[in-house]
Amino acid sequence: MKKINKIFIIILSISFLFAFNTSLFAQKGTVKGIITDSATKEALIGANVFIKGTSIGTSTDFDGHYSIGSITPGTYTLVASYLGYKDAEQEITIVAGKVLEVNLSQSYLAVEGVEVIVTAQAEAQIAAINRQLSAKTIKNVVSAKKIQENPDANAAEAIGRLPGVSIQRNGGEGSKVVVRGLSPKFNKVTIEGVSMASTGSDDRSNDLSMISPYMLEGIELSKAALPDQEADVIGGSVNFVLREAPEKKALDVLAQTGYGGLKNRLGDYKFVVGASSRFLDNKLGVFAQLDVEQRYRDAYDLDISYVHTTSPDTQEEVDVSVGNLFKSDTERKVQRLGGVVVLDYKLPSGKIKLSSFASKINRNVLRRSEVLRPLFVDHFYRLDDSEGSLLVMNNSLRFENTIGGLKIDGGLSYVFSNNDSPKAISFQATELSAFNLKNEAGEDFDITKPPSVVASFAKNNINDAEVSLIAKNTYATNEKGISADLNFTYDLNLSDQFSVQLKAGGKLKKLNKDYDREADRIQV
Repeated sequence: MKKINKIFIIILSISFLFAFNTSLFAQKGTVKGIITDSATKEALIGANVFIKGTSIGTSTDFDGHYSIGSITPGTYTLVASYLGYKDAEQEITIVAGKVLEVNLSQSYLAVEGVEVIVTAQAEAQIAAINRQLSAKTIKNVVSAKKIQENPDANAAEAIGRLPGVSIQRNGGEGSKVVVRGLSPKFNKVTIEGVSMASTGSDDRSNDLSMISPYMLEGIELSKAALPDQEADVIGGSVNFVLREAPEKKALDVLAQTGYGGLKNRLGDYKFVVGASSRFLDNKLGVFAQLDVEQRYRDAYDLDISYVHTTSPDTQEEVDVSVGNLFKSDTERKVQRLGGVVVLDYKLPSGKIKLSSFASKINRNVLRRSEVLRPLFVDHFYRLDDSEGSLLVMNNSLRFENTIGGLKIDGGLSYVFSNNDSPKAISFQATELSAFNLKNEAGEDFDITKPPSVVASFAKNNINDAEVSLIAKNTYATNEKGISADLNFTYDLNLSDQFSVQLKAGGKLKKLNKDYDREADRIQV
């Protein structure tokens, strides 16, 4: 009963707040629009838009749109400011209860007497820098142009270019990100603000190699937990913004192939096909993209470890000898298939966005390795053969709308991931008395000699090796999650020089994760 009373009080309070705000909205006005480049007509991301002589303002989103509410009726000067561009100004008249639409264009800032050459790379970064400067929190932003200019294999590689971020690799390809030294399991990864289902078997880390950089409008990285984020954010958070359809029809095609000299094979390829268009007077946008890729990530590895044969505490000269020599030959085949569909509908003061993203990776790995142990005079031969697949899906329906100074956003989402390894087989054989007393050069066996000389004493007779280990491992991880959230943001302008932003919201989330593993091991 007490719980019901509390819920009733909360609902009553929210209703009172809306009723109170409704009367305020009737006395205030709103101005909205889009900021573009005067030459290219492209949207300017992160431009500062404000009322001159006041602290009332906002910044444009990834589509160049802005909206400023809770403005007292009157005549003002609207200013659009953007790094590297001339300020654009226009006189506006705000009417109580009305929404005024003002679109502004800005041009590059020319310095008199000095020739300024703006390269394509610098132009791509301007949008990201302005987005960072206009943000109310400390964040790093990577723009769509910058993402597509760099030859990054996936989204993890693109994020790895930011300061304070390092990458964990799998087969030479970036897979997970480390923010300020924190393990990937402490970081939150979202697509359109919706948390991805984790791909780790025993933690909540995410494999970002699943995400193609060509389907992204931008990447936002926050390196610390913030009050308006989910409660389980511990380290940094990465948000991927999916592309939307531009005003003009577009068809993008990318085709790549490659040759691997390590194994002397031609088989790498990558195909990306994307199309977009807008309908219903540009209100409804449709964007779709398909990504098909195959890579051979072959590798040769050689690792050598050393041991002390004398005690550093009692000897003036310390003898160091070869402990282990490890060498491996890895054949790794990676196949990736991904796609995304984004529908967005523009409302008079907001938009509705439906997005569906799915990606699947198949990995086949065959590794032949050997370990020489001169101290124990033995030689291990090992063969590992494994197959695995990883599937992730993110589906979300998001909306946002502005009523006066109140911005309401929320949505529904469904996420899914499946990490499956149906086969991981290992064989190991051991060759005893695996070293000759003399090598072909007639030298005596001595483990203090250089590794190349020590290796020359090995018999390398696999016919004398006996099977010492047979192992088989299988595992499968499934994670499903559904969520619903609703958020309120209110711009409260107390005076022309003082304004605050109030935020409140809630989220319901249900997560289910299953993990199954089987391991068979025969030690001979």
